[in-house]
This record gives sequence, structure tokens and C-alpha cells, in this order.
Amino acid sequence: MRKANGAIIRERFPIPTIDEVLQDLNKSSMFSKLDLKWEYHQIEIEEQSRPITTFATHKGLFQYKRLMFGISSAPELYQHVIQQVLSECEGAENISDDIVVHGANQSEHDQRLLAVLHKLNAVGLTLNPEKCEFRMTKLTFMGHTLFKDGISPSDDKIHAIKHASEPKTASEVRSFLGLVQFVARFIPDLSTVSEPLRKLTRKNDQFRWGPEQNKVFNTLKDSLTHSETLGFFDKDAVTQIITDASPVGLGAVLLQTQNSQPRIISYASRSLSEVERRYSQLKKRV
Repeated sequence: MRKANGAIIRERFPIPTIDEVLQDLNKSSMFSKLDLKWEYHQIEIEEQSRPITTFATHKGLFQYKRLMFGISSAPELYQHVIQQVLSECEGAENISDDIVVHGANQSEHDQRLLAVLHKLNAVGLTLNPEKCEFRMTKLTFMGHTLFKDGISPSDDKIHAIKHASEPKTASEVRSFLGLVQFVARFIPDLSTVSEPLRKLTRKNDQFRWGPEQNKVFNTLKDSLTHSETLGFFDKDAVTQIITDASPVGLGAVLLQTQNSQPRIISYASRSLSEVERRYSQLKKRV
């Protein structure tokens, strides 16, 4: 589809981030996860647009009647269509083919779930029953475990990090740091803590695995085991951001006052460039 994609006018429709979805789940205690079957192939292509998908085989020319993988605009189109279908359904959020239905209690959840199921049936969208989960008090969604009290990293992510083998090359260090970065919201001062490992990924630095790197590697593996449950963001709660700076990185924590108690919503951090590291400590904090 490379040449075809050059002729396609790509629709720009934003795919929501996990943070945008999570904030809508605040105060919910029951969840269901719905998985749409066949993904893009459930969306029919208009007849006048089908010729652009023409492909040649030993038995002749064929065209796709359904939205296909490989079309540059497919992710945005698919997200837009599903979001339009769910627009009238309260308490339903989706990222691509994954739909979460939530409610403050079982009665509210069941009403919302039935509304979503009726809507999907009305427009002819099919679910994959093997991947659907209903009436869950704890639900895994996009690498996060959701429940009434807040958010924690999924067991799969914790297991993958905790059982990661010691890196032998710079490429393996990058892979490990990428895995850790996926759950960065649960780890305070990640950029500062991981600096000895990130040094190993720089082009001009020789790969040397020593006691310092081994200590940081084990610290990061253990950090998720003892990580606390983060709260859902509440747009109506009193919000506070606390920032700090080290010689190698910036860190921040997002706090909210919920039920008259301070609650950590998320940690954030990033490393400093070589130029930024020469800034004064006051300028780093600003």
C-alpha cells in the first residue's frame, strides 16, 4: 500500500492516550472490557474508494471491501468510527478495539453495559467473547490494573521487569529502559535513578557493566514490587505539582487532595541534555 498511501488524504483524528481514558474512570468501582473482533475489517469501505486497494494475484485483480491493515489512515479512521458509535453511551471509553465500560456501582455499570451492547449490535459490530471480561472489580487495561482504589502496573509488566536478565549490550539496556519507561508513572525520579544505565546507551561511551549499573538495575526491578497504588485524576480536586532537579534529570509528582487526604496521581521525570546540565541549579528548577 506504499503507493496507495501517497494518494490517500489522511484523516487527522487524535487517538486518546491512556491518561485521557483513566481520568474518566475516577470514582468507578466496577468494570467490563470489550474486545472488538477482526478490528479494521469490521469497517466497510465506500465503493468509490475501493479501487485504491486493488492488488494483483495469479488469479487476477482484487479489491478490498473492508478497511485493511497497511492503509496509513486506518488507525485514525477506526478510532473515529468506534468513538462515534460510543458517543451516546455514558461510561464507555475506547482505545482502538479495546472498550472499557465502567460504573460507580453494579447497577450503574450494568445499565451502561447494556446500552453499549445494544449500540454495537445496532451498527453490526462484533465482539470477541474470548477476550471480553464482565463485572470486574479489578481490570487490566493497556498495561495498567484498574480498581476502585486506583491504578497499579499490570502483573505482566511487573513480571517482565522483575525477571529481566542482566543486559550484555547497549541494545539490551535500551530494551530494558524502554520496558521500565512504560511504567514510569509509578517510579519516582526515574531519570535520575537510571542515569548509570542510560550512560551505557550513548554512542561515544564504552559499554562497561559494573557494580553501580548492577545496583541500579536491581533497584529498578524492585521499584515496581514496592510501588504504591496511584489515584485516578479528578478534575474537580485541589491539584498540586511538586518539582525537583538533580544534576542529571528533572522530576515531578502530581498530587491531589481527595477525601481530605493527599493522593499521588503520577510521577514524571526526564533526563537533561548535555547543555541543560550546565544550567545553574536555580534555572533547572524554574
